[in-house]
Amino acid sequence: MKKKGLPFLSYLENKESLLNPLSYRTELGLEWLAGCDSYDAVALGILSHGPPLDLLVTFYGVPPTAILHPLLINSFVTYISFRLVRPLSPPRMISSSRKNPPRVANCDILQSTTVQIYIAFLAASVYTIVLFTAYKTYFPEYLVTYFNQIPNITAAYSPFYITKFPATILVGLAAKTFIFTPAIATPSDEHCNFDTVTASFWETLLYNIWGFSSKTKLVIKRTILLMIVSGMNTFLRTLMMIDGVEFTGAAIYSAIIILAFGITGTVLGLVAVL
Repeated sequence: MKKKGLPFLSYLENKESLLNPLSYRTELGLEWLAGCDSYDAVALGILSHGPPLDLLVTFYGVPPTAILHPLLINSFVTYISFRLVRPLSPPRMISSSRKNPPRVANCDILQSTTVQIYIAFLAASVYTIVLFTAYKTYFPEYLVTYFNQIPNITAAYSPFYITKFPATILVGLAAKTFIFTPAIATPSDEHCNFDTVTASFWETLLYNIWGFSSKTKLVIKRTILLMIVSGMNTFLRTLMMIDGVEFTGAAIYSAIIILAFGITGTVLGLVAVL
């Protein structure tokens, strides 16, 4: 029997009560080890929890207001948890301390509303293009084959990039917050401490593999973290929360999300570094 709308959401909530503790603690642990502050944690939570919820709204008839409620609660709890135990990073304090902003690199860019809007639109556009390409090529076949109780897939052939504009903007804002803001606030390395004359073989090898600037390293780390957390959450929630989804279907959908965020993070990183 196909579950749809609010009854289907109730069914999902029962499954999420079993899944949520483990995945939520794992996510928080990774965020803490990565040095995220409360803004970073909320942004990563939105990016990692959004894709499976978007799947419900797009193909299973769940009202957007119904999935917005748990997302807001999760964001609020995450923000408070991190805010109580870890101070905000200097870039986050600029907007609330414009008279005496902390000294960070590219402060003028961080305080420019126009630049922030452009970056959010850029991130949203890149993410949407990747999803649009998947929906217009191979993903509908997987929806039919591996999402056994999906009501219909007509939404895959509709101009969803227009109807889902607010959701993609939210993704763009979150991606900007998580990747671009800390990257642009990281000062450029003035000199290289690596000495090719005195360095050992292993030091040279490590430098050739990981000898990037501090800004580039931050972008790489955060993009990889975003890909891991979003891929994990998307796969587990799609497989365990949505009835009738097979392993292959969840894996393919999570792979699309991983690719989308990987490309989005790369583009934002290039803008911040260059």
